[in-house]
Amino acid sequence: MATKNAEYTFCSVCRLNHNAGRKHIYSKTHTSKLGSLITRFTSKLKDARRALKRPDVDIGSYEATANVWCYCCKLEVNKHVTNGDITIKYGGIIEHMASDDHHKNTRHWFWENGCDVKLQPQYLVHQLEYDKYKEALESAIDEKESILAAKRNEEAITIKQQEMQRSFLLSQSQNRKTTNEAKAVATPLPSAAAAKTGKKFRGNVHTGATPPWLRDDDDDDDEPMPVIGPSEDAFREHVTNERRRKRNPNRVGANFAQKVKETRERQDDDEKWLPSFGRVWNHGPRSHSKLEFISERKGHNSSAESSAAPPDVKPYVSKKWTTDDDVEKNPNS
Repeated sequence: MATKNAEYTFCSVCRLNHNAGRKHIYSKTHTSKLGSLITRFTSKLKDARRALKRPDVDIGSYEATANVWCYCCKLEVNKHVTNGDITIKYGGIIEHMASDDHHKNTRHWFWENGCDVKLQPQYLVHQLEYDKYKEALESAIDEKESILAAKRNEEAITIKQQEMQRSFLLSQSQNRKTTNEAKAVATPLPSAAAAKTGKKFRGNVHTGATPPWLRDDDDDDDEPMPVIGPSEDAFREHVTNERRRKRNPNRVGANFAQKVKETRERQDDDEKWLPSFGRVWNHGPRSHSKLEFISERKGHNSSAESSAAPPDVKPYVSKKWTTDDDVEKNPNS
């Protein structure tokens, strides 16, 4: 049982201060936490123990910033060893496990926390194992360096070919530029006489001619610009046809619209074929059609009255007051 005057110590496994002395390592809490810690640490070193028998070397940088926490030494250790070109997987862990400080700290940690001594070899790398590992590692590094050197030679050849191609294209462009300058010098400039007579001179901006964007529209009358693409009317007709083509062929009045189109194609200018009953083709409200109908009817009646002879109007005589003499004179009355 702990006494009041016992000195307090810190347990790194349980992460607490206690004054139980050596009795603490036999407690149930410490034993369970120690077992889980050893399981985690063993899983982290499992791949390193495998790489100790068969070194694994890769080209390039692999997990350059990866670290592993050593519970025995209470510090972080680099997981791999790399120089940027070649990476030795788990080289940092193996090197740390083979160091003298790790051997010393491991033995002390096992005694301090009451671990089973039989588990110590799993966390240590002896000098004989480390020497065999270094011999196998040298051959693996030499193999990877030869592959890396061949790869660098291929890249150097590719870069050299690209530089040669670039220099060749650059020389061609310079030769073409020199040729164009020579042609520009050989081309005669427009004479003063031609300028006075108004004779047009065709050239380019390098020979002293007027640039195309500064010429007047009259200067290009003798050389009409070629028409590119369809005309505006053709484009509008195409847009109209496309709009009509998208209409529903089963819509109301589609058959009649087709007949109208066929009639226009025959260039039939006669408008009498259109049905005019009910004034269905008039624009505007119905009241306008009614007024137009009334005015046309009045004009028709007035023309008919003026062309016909005036009727013979007689006063009305009732049959009640007629005599037999009157009936004989007018038998139709």
